[in-house]
Parts: sequence; C-alpha cells; structure tokens
Amino acid sequence: MTELPGPGQGGLPVALVTLPDGQQLYAEVLERSRSWDGAWWYRCQLALTRRERQPGAADRAQVVRVEFEIRRPAVEPVPGQA
Repeated sequence: MTELPGPGQGGLPVALVTLPDGQQLYAEVLERSRSWDGAWWYRCQLALTRRERQPGAADRAQVVRVEFEIRRPAVEPVPGQA
C-alpha cells in the first residue's frame, strides 16, 4: 500500500488490517480497548457490497457495513489518524 488514506466515513480514523491470508486493507476504527493481558483490540468496520434483487428490475449493489474486532499486530494505526 503506497498512499495513506484520509479519514473514513464521518471522519472516523482508519487503520491498516492484515487478514489471515496476508491481504491488507484499510478499515474504519470505531473504538480501541485493552484486554486484561495488555493487548490492544480494535473494533473496526468495512463497507462492503451485496447484491440487492428486486423482481422486474436489474440487480444492484447495496452498501453493507460489517463490524469486526481484531487484535494487534494484525491491525496497525495509520500515521496521522487519531
């Protein structure tokens, strides 16, 4: 990833997430918390699409927000993001 993103939807900070297969993407950070063992966990969201079907009309893409929690180091803060 070469270009850093700006803030997400509604000015939310963005973090770099590494998926289990090694792919990386940016996700909006909803909150960050620390577990009893000192590990940082991030509650994040992604905007994905799903197909919306309507009888007699063309299918269209609908935005769906998916929330998930992820632990460092699989999520890293992006410089300049709160």
